[in-house]
Amino acid sequence: MRISLVGTNVELEPLRALVNDRALLSPEPMAAAYARISRSPETVEQLRESARTDVESARRSNQRIVFDMGHSSIAEHAVFNFDVEGISRLAVEELERSRLASFTERSQRYVRLDSAWHMPAEVASLPGVSAAFKARYDALFDAYDALHRELLRRQLEGVGGSVSKAERQAMETVAKEDARYVLPLGTLAQLGMTLNARSLESMARRMRGHELEEVRAVAQALEAQALSVAPSLIRYTSPRGLADPSAAWKTVDWTGGGKGRQRSGCGVSLIDPPVPGEPDRVLGERLQWLNGAVEGPHDEALRRWLVEYYGAASPWDSAPRLLEFVELTYEATVSAACFGQLKRHRMASMLAGPYDLRLGVRVPPSLESAGLAAKVVEAAEVTEELMGRGHSWEAASAYLICNSVCRKVIIKMNLRELYHFCRLRMDGHAQWEIRELAGEMAELARGVAPGAAGFLCGKDCFGSKTSM
Repeated sequence: MRISLVGTNVELEPLRALVNDRALLSPEPMAAAYARISRSPETVEQLRESARTDVESARRSNQRIVFDMGHSSIAEHAVFNFDVEGISRLAVEELERSRLASFTERSQRYVRLDSAWHMPAEVASLPGVSAAFKARYDALFDAYDALHRELLRRQLEGVGGSVSKAERQAMETVAKEDARYVLPLGTLAQLGMTLNARSLESMARRMRGHELEEVRAVAQALEAQALSVAPSLIRYTSPRGLADPSAAWKTVDWTGGGKGRQRSGCGVSLIDPPVPGEPDRVLGERLQWLNGAVEGPHDEALRRWLVEYYGAASPWDSAPRLLEFVELTYEATVSAACFGQLKRHRMASMLAGPYDLRLGVRVPPSLESAGLAAKVVEAAEVTEELMGRGHSWEAASAYLICNSVCRKVIIKMNLRELYHFCRLRMDGHAQWEIRELAGEMAELARGVAPGAAGFLCGKDCFGSKTSM
């Protein structure tokens, strides 16, 4: 046996000062070498050396194999790391819709934000509108600062003002986490992103057809940066004429006007729920098949198997693959703050409706108990002049939507993904709204699959689980 680590993510900046031939910094030779494995008698090491010493030949090989022969998976061997800075949270929503990419984003829960926002190009050349946008942004950030100070003050007063460093950090987190419900989607964000060339091509093609100029500009910048080091692996990024309504999510709906009301709960429901007990029967039969048995009580076998598995499982152990044979589809109404976390579960199938004030405004419990709910609802309201209805910049008014404003979502998860989701989002450290969402989803799952869903819980509950 011979297993060799031949590459890792490395930063280009320090290498550029050491390598004269920039082609050697391209991921294309690696992709070309691996592409040749299936039809060459040479060793992988020889193939890599050959591709590395003749990069232009490697590029021609990639173009022939990936585009002429249609073996697009070869492009997956080229991986990019991007720093993404100075784009809006609204643009991040589009960026992070890519399933096969990895993201780590600066959290609005843990970082106190300065007043930094995106002025959409659609309104930048309209003095009156751009001035109104700026005033709206400034007012929302002022509200954010005021709520943050008030929440922190109330917490400190509640304990007499003397707290440890760790306790103060916990209070700061609550203040930042809940004050952010008045921040707009135009708030600037930053993230690190890792993805392969095939995923980047798909992402760029989708985003280049978006209605917002910022999203199109992000796609073009990503493509240009990738092409500078890997021109042979990215080609089909122009938006195609195919109309896929499930891929183009409308961002905002002003049909009902710009006034909202306080909303309580996520309103989670199951769409076309299975007959109670049916998922347990299906999984029990699959388990019996796996074990070579065709007779016997399937649900009892499943129960024993899961009790044994979760009796020994730790928070870092994945849920059994068998659970993928059951899927559940939910509908829920979540705020932009909650959706920002929900969208990170990219293996789920998801549709999102537009942000719509008619669906209500979510108010954090801390602000509710402090008598500040009206401040959140008022911050979410948008005047007629800023909606842009009937104007070319109507879509850009979505940047002014606050984190508290809601949208409807449809989420389909197999039971294994639901276990992963609940493990993270039912945990005591999870944000309050998505913890509420996960809890309701878990409860509905137990209603139709009391056996298979019996161990849904947050990671802080591992070690205290009870049998079904």
